[in-house]
Amino acid sequence: MKIKYIIRILVSISLLFFVYYNIDKIESVSSIQNISVTYTLFSILIFILLFLLNALRLNVIVSIFKNSSYYKSLDITIISNALSLFVLPGITSEISRYFLINRYIGPTKSQTIITLLYDRTCGMLATLITTFSGALFLYASVFNVSKLQIILILFFGILFFLITVFQVLKIAKLFNLFNFYYLKKFSNLFIPLLLEVEKRKFVFLYSVFLSVLLQFCTILIVYFIFLDLEKTIKFELLILIMPLMTIITSAPISFGGIGVRELVFAAGFSLAAISESVSYVISLNFTILLFFTISMLYLINFSYKFLFKINE
Repeated sequence: MKIKYIIRILVSISLLFFVYYNIDKIESVSSIQNISVTYTLFSILIFILLFLLNALRLNVIVSIFKNSSYYKSLDITIISNALSLFVLPGITSEISRYFLINRYIGPTKSQTIITLLYDRTCGMLATLITTFSGALFLYASVFNVSKLQIILILFFGILFFLITVFQVLKIAKLFNLFNFYYLKKFSNLFIPLLLEVEKRKFVFLYSVFLSVLLQFCTILIVYFIFLDLEKTIKFELLILIMPLMTIITSAPISFGGIGVRELVFAAGFSLAAISESVSYVISLNFTILLFFTISMLYLINFSYKFLFKINE
């Protein structure tokens, strides 16, 4: 049986197990908080935009090695995110992405690994940029600093950051001058990736820009959930803490992020004096919206393939 069919069967089975093991939590949310229709629609639309942008970033990066349709990138994004939510985050997502990119699009194994490294590198850089932006704007709101000054600092800070990134290849090559085996091995692992970054600077900048947009999509969804609960939180604080919280919740240590997300949200939102009970509801509302959106996109994608017999 082909690996793509095995992955689809695994997603379908794990989806059922996910619902079975978390149905009590879903019921508890409905009794605690009835999510308004308006904010639910806004959040789902932003979640859909998030997946579309994620697929666009993957399509842009993989096009470095192999021309591919946007639909294939979207298909890979939906399946890998479904596995990440319904099974273990991180591990299952990356393994499925590796196999799907390799089989659907057809780059070599080394090119597929570089594609995944490229994708995650852009995500990490976007996390740093977004967190830095949140820290600056939070500082401005607390100490009444001019927004124009903050924007200028942010602009030059990001410019310096990107210039530094483009010089990393030279730094990595310098490591090979030292007679340390593991240092050489580590630098040689990233040199092919850095070569692609240096050759196609616009592709890299575009991918980082898309990654920043992805961060803001997640932040907006959480902000809408806060508004739905009629709770106030500084938007700047969300920009500061949400990227880091997202990274922690993607760690492969819980089933669909359940449990870890509540703990991380409670710890993060304690900075804004948000109670644990409210953080719990926000986390579960976020999980329900994510679960509904991924399930809907997966079923639509599956039905589309079945009805129109898309050639994979």
